[in-house]
Amino acid sequence: RSSDLDGRLGAEAGNYWTQGRESKAQYGESLAMDVADTLTEGTSLAFHAKDMGKPMPFTPPPSFKRRFTSDDFKFRHIGAVDYGYWWIEVSYPYDTVSDGDEIMHELLEALIGVWDYIKNGDGKFAADPT
Repeated sequence: RSSDLDGRLGAEAGNYWTQGRESKAQYGESLAMDVADTLTEGTSLAFHAKDMGKPMPFTPPPSFKRRFTSDDFKFRHIGAVDYGYWWIEVSYPYDTVSDGDEIMHELLEALIGVWDYIKNGDGKFAADPT
């Protein structure tokens, strides 16, 4: 496997583990859910960019499918990306322990889509491709 996600190693080694959100009764937590489930947190991806001082065009790979527009960033502002940009996340219906490869591909597709938008889309960075 090419992924290394939360709990995967322990699960594959046969260690006891639990997954999901626990119920109130499981650990006596009054603010927990009434009934446990197996949902997990999402898996996130962060990236940062460096100003190279000259135009650095970006052409997405031929297999690239995900496109973004300014409507997709209405609530996810893109500021300076040299410090980092972190909001790309994949969650339900994926299982972070057993679906690592699929999650990785979804995250990379989203990352390429965001970068394509930044470099080539209608965002404020499109006119300045450095």
